[in-house]
Amino acid sequence: MKLGVVSSATVIAVFVAVLCTAVFSSPASADVTPGCTATLNGQSANVIDTPGTALDVDIDSDVAVVGTGPKPIVYHSAGLEFAAIKWTVTEGDDDGTDNSFSDTVAVSDYAAFSAGLYKVNAEIEMFDGTTCQAYAFVNVTGSGLFTAVGLTGIALAAAGAAALAYSAWQSQQQYQQYLANQAAQNNTCSCPVLAVQAVLLTFAAMGTGAGAKPVVPSTPPSSAPSAPGGKKLRWRFSVLAMGAGVVGALGGLVVMQQAGMVYPTLNVTIISLVIGLLVGIGLPTLTRSLWGGRVKKEKSAK
Repeated sequence: MKLGVVSSATVIAVFVAVLCTAVFSSPASADVTPGCTATLNGQSANVIDTPGTALDVDIDSDVAVVGTGPKPIVYHSAGLEFAAIKWTVTEGDDDGTDNSFSDTVAVSDYAAFSAGLYKVNAEIEMFDGTTCQAYAFVNVTGSGLFTAVGLTGIALAAAGAAALAYSAWQSQQQYQQYLANQAAQNNTCSCPVLAVQAVLLTFAAMGTGAGAKPVVPSTPPSSAPSAPGGKKLRWRFSVLAMGAGVVGALGGLVVMQQAGMVYPTLNVTIISLVIGLLVGIGLPTLTRSLWGGRVKKEKSAK
């Protein structure tokens, strides 16, 4: 295997590994405003503040939301967040005589993206205009992979993988066609050129006289077909492969969210799509380079 291929493959693998680490790393802990508390089904937001510690709730269950503040509350709200998209699930005005509020949320009414991990945001406003905020994570359990969203994610991931495989095969076929064209060019008979050389050789022999050594035109050496670019790895940018990588990454992210493995923040979503794009560039490039190295090895062994 060529050194350039190994080095480039290593760089891609390390970069993807770093991005994957960022995808699966947990976000910063929830910051419940001092003097305030928030609970979901009796669990403090401070202990369910990461995807790994998310509160499991059934998709057909109700969740009790309770919040308290140091001063009488005049307004409260709670909402869900998914991939930086936020929507309110409950809100209301309070009479300003109590330091706490409580509400019940039907999970099935608001989990618009079906099962999986969601972020819950809560806020209360007190009579003097000060506010308290908190967030926590819930994992909506159920057959997430067999819902409309889960099946869509599976379909996108499968379509992306199939298109990537086709692109890699297409890259190999294009390289084989390149070799065939090169071989055809090298084997083409240059009859007009040979005829001109013969005429020149005849006149040269007539002009040298007896005993002189005739000038023989040199024949350019034939060259065997080789990979374009020599030993240097040539990156291959295929619109099909790059698009397939992005689509496959999006489908994989949806599947992992539905399975409760990853919470898709905006950063996680962007990083996942970048990983898919890199795979869409790297796979056809490495496939073509490795195939070219194999062909050259076989030719040198003959």
